[in-house]
Amino acid sequence: MSKEILDIMEDLFNGKLYPAEQVVSESPRCREISEEICRKMIGMEETLEAPIYKEIEAVHDLFVAESDIMGVEYFKCGFSLGLQFMQESQEVINYLHSRHNRIYGNESAAAEGQDSGEE
Repeated sequence: MSKEILDIMEDLFNGKLYPAEQVVSESPRCREISEEICRKMIGMEETLEAPIYKEIEAVHDLFVAESDIMGVEYFKCGFSLGLQFMQESQEVINYLHSRHNRIYGNESAAAEGQDSGEE
């Protein structure tokens, strides 16, 4: 296993890795939406009565909390699918190696080992 993977695993285990905090959208549309939300929230704060604005702010906070929860779920789903893809890919590779060895025997595998410097 590579050092980078071990470092990532250690950071994840020790609570030093927060993928949600490292994601920054490169989408110009996302930035536009975020800026528009900020402008609208500031505009409402300036024009609405305080109790009404507080309610709108509370709803906004609920949307943000929901978005965070959904982000975690998207991450878990994507991570799980990635692991499943890797596992199934490794199974195909193992099957192909096994089939190759059944067809060509161990002589071919030994020759491959010699070519790559393995013993």
